[in-house]
Amino acid sequence: MRLVRANSGSCLIMRFLMACVGITGSTGCVEFGGVESDAPCIVVSEWGLGTMHFRRHSGGILITEITVEDREADFSDGGLDYAPHRVVYSFDVMSESFLPAPDHEWDESDQTVTVCCSRVNEVGDFAKDGRLLRFDGELVDLGGANVISMSPTESQELVAVLSTDGFINSFNVASGQHFHQVFDVHTGVQVGPTLRLGVGGRENTGVLWDWSDDNRFVVYSDGLNVLDINGARVCVIDREREESP
Repeated sequence: MRLVRANSGSCLIMRFLMACVGITGSTGCVEFGGVESDAPCIVVSEWGLGTMHFRRHSGGILITEITVEDREADFSDGGLDYAPHRVVYSFDVMSESFLPAPDHEWDESDQTVTVCCSRVNEVGDFAKDGRLLRFDGELVDLGGANVISMSPTESQELVAVLSTDGFINSFNVASGQHFHQVFDVHTGVQVGPTLRLGVGGRENTGVLWDWSDDNRFVVYSDGLNVLDINGARVCVIDREREESP
């Protein structure tokens, strides 16, 4: 799938070069069943009941799905890094496109598999207050009215925040448009733009996400379940690209 920057704003339009479902263009933006995305995204119809995993490689990000059955398989030669996995896709940072990748690129990568997700209610002076987010007691302006979760980098220099303009249930499954933001933990200042995400908003399905080991990428994916037959939606935020002038 090739994703091309649209002329208006920072939205994206998609040209279909591989099997995907449920995507239609809307006012120059990508639309995924009622939600739009400013970030490069893909719908992987070959995935369905597992959890998205990713790892860095030279050109960007490799993503794949590992199911419960895969996790329970005997892979004593290296733990989860060598677990059986589904079809692999590569996200290229230069073209902002997703392409099928050979299995050996995943298998031979020396990067650690990243399993979503690390979540906190407080980091530095940031703290969740019900569905609100505060920094040093003051309300933080979010893309969506309700904060779903936040995740800091390992160094706790930055924190990524996932919010929605919809409703959130007790399991952090949310309706509505989801948004990505990154903030400086020490100053509370937003770093980079607020981006709409093409994940979330599905009934009974939350969002899994995490940072790459080098803190350059934030990768989002639908958390799938047995009721979800439309495939996995994955969005990749390249902070180096988004935050460049």
